[in-house]
Amino acid sequence: MSFVGFSQNETDHWYFGKNGGIDFGIGEVAILEDSSMVTPAGCSSISDDEGDLMFYTNGQTVWNRNHQIMTNGEGLSGEIDGIQSAIIVPKPNDYSTYYIFYTRENTQTNPIYFLPGVYYSEVKFDAQNPLGYITENKDIRIAEINSTSRIAAIHHPESDSIRVVSITKPDPVFGYIVPDGEFIFRIFNVTPSGVDTTPVKRDIDENLGRLGAMKFSPDGSYLAFADSANQKVYFYQYDNDLINFQLYFTLPTIPAFGIFLNPYGIEFSQDSKIFYYTGGNYIVQFPYRNLGGMEPVDYYLIPISNPGSIQLARNGKIYIAQGNLSSPTGHLGVINNPENIGAECNYRPANIQFENVASTRGLPHFVASYLRSRIIPSKDDCVDVAFSFELDAYRPILSVLWDFGDGTTSTDFNPTHLFSTPGKHKVKARIVMDNNQAVTLYKDVVAYPLPDLPPNQTLSQCDTDGDNFSVFNLENIKDYADDVDSDYTYTFYHSLNDANNDSNQIQDYLHYTNQTNPEEIFVKIVSSKGCVTITNFFIENYQANTLPIRTMYVCENSDAIENNSQGQFNMGFKETDVRNELGIPADFTITFYANLVDAQTKINPLERYFISPTTIIWVRIEDESHNCFGVMPFNAVVNSNINLNIDSHYTICDPSMQPPIILDGTSGMTSWAWKNQGGNIVSTQRFYQPIQEGNYSITVTKLENGLTCSASKTFSVTKVTIPEFVNVKANDGEVSVTVSGNSIYEFSLDGSNYYGSGNSYNFIGVGAGIHTVYVKDINNCEKMITTEVYLMNIPKFFSPNEDGVNDYWKIKGLTRKFYSSAEIVIYDRYGTILYKMDMQQNQFGWSGVKNDRKLPATDYWYTVTLVDLQGKQTIKKGHFSLIR
Repeated sequence: MSFVGFSQNETDHWYFGKNGGIDFGIGEVAILEDSSMVTPAGCSSISDDEGDLMFYTNGQTVWNRNHQIMTNGEGLSGEIDGIQSAIIVPKPNDYSTYYIFYTRENTQTNPIYFLPGVYYSEVKFDAQNPLGYITENKDIRIAEINSTSRIAAIHHPESDSIRVVSITKPDPVFGYIVPDGEFIFRIFNVTPSGVDTTPVKRDIDENLGRLGAMKFSPDGSYLAFADSANQKVYFYQYDNDLINFQLYFTLPTIPAFGIFLNPYGIEFSQDSKIFYYTGGNYIVQFPYRNLGGMEPVDYYLIPISNPGSIQLARNGKIYIAQGNLSSPTGHLGVINNPENIGAECNYRPANIQFENVASTRGLPHFVASYLRSRIIPSKDDCVDVAFSFELDAYRPILSVLWDFGDGTTSTDFNPTHLFSTPGKHKVKARIVMDNNQAVTLYKDVVAYPLPDLPPNQTLSQCDTDGDNFSVFNLENIKDYADDVDSDYTYTFYHSLNDANNDSNQIQDYLHYTNQTNPEEIFVKIVSSKGCVTITNFFIENYQANTLPIRTMYVCENSDAIENNSQGQFNMGFKETDVRNELGIPADFTITFYANLVDAQTKINPLERYFISPTTIIWVRIEDESHNCFGVMPFNAVVNSNINLNIDSHYTICDPSMQPPIILDGTSGMTSWAWKNQGGNIVSTQRFYQPIQEGNYSITVTKLENGLTCSASKTFSVTKVTIPEFVNVKANDGEVSVTVSGNSIYEFSLDGSNYYGSGNSYNFIGVGAGIHTVYVKDINNCEKMITTEVYLMNIPKFFSPNEDGVNDYWKIKGLTRKFYSSAEIVIYDRYGTILYKMDMQQNQFGWSGVKNDRKLPATDYWYTVTLVDLQGKQTIKKGHFSLIR
């Protein structure tokens, strides 16, 4: 009997990160927190063909199934910061021997001297060492050359061998300096005889950086590796027989405008058709096998914080590591359906939650063939549709035993199965491959339920006019369904044949008038998953109960808006009233509608609070089985408006200007309550005269239709203040007046003609003399104020031509009523005094003569010294012109 020492079960246990672990046995995911390993990135683990843990490693240390360091399991040359620092490969035909392949990029000199390259160590299990030990074949450097950390492996069925692929520098050639970006594929075969240390070498015609993962697709037809430095992923078609790599496509990792990613982790979906990579703060999906098709291949970006390695699991899902050793993350993300394009891949962040362990940059790395074997079901479907199943494996299958989880089994390679119950079913297939290795595969499938409506239900309607015809909303049959789903769609027919053929649909099924009484209707119900139920029901009219219902009254302002002739009707209170008034049992439903058709079709039921003017409201009453008990109307009346004609502010005027304020609280009210700002009632009469300043309110009530309604208003009262003169100025024919006060004022100099509208006014062209200024407010509320103003006019010129007009220069308006004395001195331009006058002499003026000589026409200067009645002296200076 021939054995190849690995199967799908050998990927059951994952150990990674900071003591983290997962167990995928029996098709479920169990969190493990028993690991002894703390590693920043790359790692690998392996289980036996029954799914029991064998050992795990980070490329430097190996731990056994008891999480102890394996015998001779320390001091390996692997570089734990590498993205793929190690991979475990079983020895074909020998279930007791395994090989750990690991890489080192950098030379280490302290504390131990390590050289870069590719290494392997041999692990053995025997009766004396059931937990395993590393043999004398430890830390064998099989590539004595600089290497990247990229390493991958694939099974070759024809030779029962495993190809281990690494990327290293080419062998040195004398006189040739290898460029920094030049690398080759270096492939080692693991055969039943052990590790063939003579590699197969294949050129890579690309200039590469060192960082980025490398993996085979599960079907072994493609190999891809990421080049983080150059922001690319390279895809190669792989010939497993010839160990040949053919460049298929170079993918720039710029999945969207302005997004430049440095790829790190990569993975294929289990069907090998969809590719994923991580970079920056994204996971990127790329359906690489669609290249060359009719449609362009689109990226799909999944935002994620600090993603690291991504790894396919035996359940077909892809798991994503996050964090790093200095800042680990207590969860893993998962792509639940990686074979689906776009959002249907169903990424879920933090899907696996840890309590005491954490994720870093790495996840365990496996031989890609381990993960190919799978159950391929037809798509999830309705419970009345038979599921079909296929198998895929990395080598030929000899036999299979299916277990569908409901007691049914099959040995067919491609069985079909009809589940008897809806829900999620775990399907198990135990396959035996051509090497007699048994593998257990699991797959969850979902059988969607059918819409459930028992046949021969009766949808009843209350016949309000006794003619046996009414309007039905046929969709109300859903009230009789055992599962009501808002996503269900309903179509209705007159016959079963029409329903089966989807012909002659009843069009206006929301407002359908029965043709006979009773009448049979057929319905097709389709769920959101496309599951269909066709059944029948009957519609039937019953004589409606026409019990009278009392009128409902509400106040006009019950909707919190005054005088809009609408009110708010509380349907909750009315339901209680109707139930008590008519003696309706507690398990009957009472619903309110705005019109008869809505009540018959149960469309647009009224909310608990319904705002409307006076109207008719319809009541529909149904028993506990949804049978119509009665459809009847009642009047909903909004009481009349209460119009409070009260302003928000009043001013008490001077009694000499206006009569007192008498406020009217509106006739026809039941009560009046006038309150001051302290909340004390100051009057309960209809009319009220406010005397004091302050804030007031009035509340009135009115009894109408047995309902007392109220309305309130607030208002303020102020007393008038008398304005005061702030400034009154008179000069050179102008009088300027400014007052202070709480109103808008008009101004006058004669008490008859008023001007302006504000707090000040400027009169111009005012003659010399004494004037009375009058100020009143435009509302005639404040008392008028007055003051006298004296205007003295000093002429700007005079013309002594003896024509009797303006022959003398004198100051107009200079009077002893305001001044006790005055001295007027006239100068020429040189300051020579020409003439002096007192108040008496000013009455005659100056004729422009000095010493009997007429002075020439020119400008002359004056100084006027005034002493008022209080002895205050004022000096005015200026000049004027003599014109001849």
